[in-house]
Parts: sequence; C-alpha cells; structure tokens
Amino acid sequence: MEKRRTTTSLGQGHKNYTCSTNVTKGNVYATAVMDINMPPEYKMFNDSVHGHIKLHPVCVQIIDTLEFQRLRNIKQCGPLYWVFPGSSHNRFEHSLGVCYLAGQMVEALRRNCSYDIISDDEKLCLEIAGLCHDLGHGPMSHTWEKFLKAASRSNGTGNNGGWRHEDASIKMFRHLMFNNSNKLKNLLEKALPDMIEKGIDFMKLIEELIMGKGKTLGNEKIFLYEIISNKETGIDVDRWDYFLRDGLHLNFKFTFDYRRLLEFCRVINVEGKKRICFRNKEAQNIYDMFLVRAKLHNRAYGHHVSRSIEEMFIDAFVAADKEGYEVCVPSGTKFKLSEAHKNMESLTCLTDHIIFDILCSAKCGKARALMQRILNRDLYTVVYCKNFSARLAKALREKESYTDTQKLKADVEEEIRIYKQEIQEEIKKLCRSMEYYTEDKFKVEIVKLDMGIEFSNATRNAGSKINPFSNIHFYDKKDVDKAVVMEWEHVPIFLIPEDSIHRIEALIIYKNHESLKNHTQALQELKEIRDELAQRWKSQ
Repeated sequence: MEKRRTTTSLGQGHKNYTCSTNVTKGNVYATAVMDINMPPEYKMFNDSVHGHIKLHPVCVQIIDTLEFQRLRNIKQCGPLYWVFPGSSHNRFEHSLGVCYLAGQMVEALRRNCSYDIISDDEKLCLEIAGLCHDLGHGPMSHTWEKFLKAASRSNGTGNNGGWRHEDASIKMFRHLMFNNSNKLKNLLEKALPDMIEKGIDFMKLIEELIMGKGKTLGNEKIFLYEIISNKETGIDVDRWDYFLRDGLHLNFKFTFDYRRLLEFCRVINVEGKKRICFRNKEAQNIYDMFLVRAKLHNRAYGHHVSRSIEEMFIDAFVAADKEGYEVCVPSGTKFKLSEAHKNMESLTCLTDHIIFDILCSAKCGKARALMQRILNRDLYTVVYCKNFSARLAKALREKESYTDTQKLKADVEEEIRIYKQEIQEEIKKLCRSMEYYTEDKFKVEIVKLDMGIEFSNATRNAGSKINPFSNIHFYDKKDVDKAVVMEWEHVPIFLIPEDSIHRIEALIIYKNHESLKNHTQALQELKEIRDELAQRWKSQ
C-alpha cells in the first residue's frame, strides 16, 4: 500500500500551523492541524447565534479546563431564567461567541484597512481576552455582586471591598495560566513568538484587553482596547454577542446587523490616536444597536417579577451565609459563602449549583424556605412602580449647561438619591396607619437605564442633551481617512424621546410572608397603599 505524507499551509494568519494529509491509493483525507509545539487542531463549535464557528487551538485548550467549564453552570441572565424559561443559556456559550466575534472584528479591520494593521499575535490575544472576559462571574451572574453588597451591609463589613466580576476575571485568568505547572502560560509563550521577541508582557496585555484600557499599547494600537470592552463608544463584541444571544433565547424579535457594521469599520487617526470608526450611513444601524439594549433592559432585565425573584435569591444567600453554609474545595478547605469569591480555587467551585445545594441543606432553614417559595411561585409582592424620567429630564434642563460629564453623572445620582428618599418617607407615613404592612419589609429598587455609554469626553449637543453619538466617529466614502462626529438629531430616523435617554424607574417591593397572600384585610391594605401612592405621584 502506497502512503506518502504532505503538508499544506493554512494561509495568512496561521503561520505556525500546517495541515497533515495522508494519501492512500489516491484517496485524500485531512487529519489534524499539526505543529510540534502546539495543540493538535482548530475546533468547530455549532453556536446558536453565529452558526459554525472555528476557534484557535490555544483557545480550545483554555476551554477544556475546570476554571472555564464552570461557566456552563452560570446562567447568562441570572434570575430572568425563572421568568423566561427559554433564557437557559450560560456564560460558557457567550464567552465562545465573544471570542469568535473578536477574531471576526480583526479580520474585518484587516480587509478594510491593511492586513498588517493587527498582527497574528495581537489577534490571538484578543480572542483569548474575549474568551476569558467573564471568568470571574459568580452564581447567577450579576446577582452575585448584589448579594455581596447586601451581605456586607448585613455583616457590617462595608461595601464588599468594591468587588467586581471584571477584576475577578483577571485574577481567574492568572490562576488559569499558572495552574498545572504553568502549562497554559508556556503554551501561550510558544504561540506568541513575536511578542516574546519584542519583550511584550502578553499576560498584562490580555488583561488590559479584557478591561478595555491599559498602557501596554501605544496610540497606534490603542484601538485594540475598543474591541472587547469599549469604554469610549459602547460598541464592542461583548455587547454584540449578548444583545443577540439574550434576544434569541428570550424570544424577542428584534435585532441589529453587526455583520454590516463589520463591513464598514475602519481604523482612523483621531486627534493623534487610532480609533475604530464607522461609515456615516451606518448611523441608523448603530442607533438600532442602542435601541436593542434599551428594549432588553425595559422588557427583560428590568422585568418586575424578575426583580422580585432576584431580591428573594439575595435574601436567601444572605440567610445561608448567616446559617453557616460553606463552599468546600477539593483540598478540604471551607469558605463562607460571602468569602468564597476571594479565593480562585473556591470561586472555581462556585456556580448556580448552590441554589439546589442550599435547597437540600439541613442547616439552612430560612434560606431553604425562601428557595422553596421561589420554586412554589410564592414571590415577594411588587407594590408599585414609578417612572421618574420626565422629572429627571426637567431637573437636568434647569441646571447649568454641562461641560463636565462627570458633574452630569453626579447630578443624576443625586436626583436618584432624592427620589429614593422621598419614596421611603412616603412608605413610612403610610405604614403608620397599617396593621399588616411594616416599614422594614419594604425595599425600594431604583432601575437606571441610559444609552449604555460612559461619557468620559462627551459634549452637549444643540438640544442641551448628552449625545449618545458624541464619542463615535464616522467617515464618508469620499474621504475614508477623515473622522467626524455625527449629532444626535442628524441620525436619519425617528429618535427615542429625550426623556428616555435617562430612564429612571423606582420599583417598590414588599417582602411579605405567605400568610398575607390570602388575608382579606391585608389585601385591602395593599390596595390602599397602591392607591395612595398613585394619588400622591399623579401630578409628578
């Protein structure tokens, strides 16, 4: 039997790899993508949003670790799953999607500008950053951060040290790299020869790409920070993936065309720094992207029942923490629930499984009862909802014209504090004449929604409103190297009302006991509270 071995290059962007092919009596079949220093092959994933996606062998090695696999059991939308059964997707598949889109953005910029605008090593770093950007999430995603704040207040320990999942992702990434005798770190060193030769700290660069800011890259490459987490414009592949993925699994029929944005993105010099800019005719598509975010927050993330359920989960976690629930790691060390996130070994063991672990725990009486109430649909009561957006817009108009957007942000926060205080005072007054409802069981939840951009350098437009397009630069096909800003009123579609740019909603939740649900007099008091609040706020 005649056999011969040949090798075939995979082309640009894959310089370290060859495709091994065996030929037997004229039959040709491809085997693995091979390199003596690298994992064997690219891997294909069938994704619900992007279809068949192919990921780099180093990314596959990261995926096949315990630290990454834990994301399979952390719901992307947290408590929303208990309202929308279809939203059962997890951080795992979202991370794969962001990794894929990071590579797609790189290839689009190469096509639209020049191939060497982003090196192969930089592309791999971006893909790894996209893959690892959510490694630090705790159980039920963002609900965990709210639990830590509640636990710190309950324990009198401050503000949980300002813990954020982004910072935990960096720590988990380092833990991942140095675990198992530095296996993955050594693998990365072989996969990034150019960076090693230039003395670039690739670990630090990947961490900066996750955070969307840093000092490793100069002004010529600063646009790379905009791909995973864009602090300037709010347009990045992380948002693209979760907008589309959440919308799909929530069964919402709205979307935007990110593929078209990829076809019309370029890197242009803006005031001495290279930035990602878009064709001016894509303003409507970008507006649609912002609108999708607003709709997701309005119809899903801010859903009243979901907020009620989330509050119950937070109370259950706080109760479990006080009742002695602990997270045990394989080495035998045990951590309090509110402390487990600080250690990377225990964080690896911390997923949504704790819900049913607490539910089956003999020691967690109060926490178990709250979990059972959630399963039985015996939820906290949503008493009232008040939209303060118009009042906020009026208050901001009456203030001096803003040139410092941090001052604007501070004023918005101050207005929110005033609204919350007013509501708490109203509740206090109402409870004086109530027999079954007590002030201490009311929770005022403030839901804030804006256009999703950190306006670090934004300016006021002619209408004395923050322009969501202030930091986005566009180019015209007649001059592709000139970047300009488009004013909000020039977007060629019907705009959302000005009052909706900052949407402030107050949700009043009562942490009632099951016995009040069917109590006639208690129900009558609840109706009186709602009627009184509606009457008092009617003119506002």
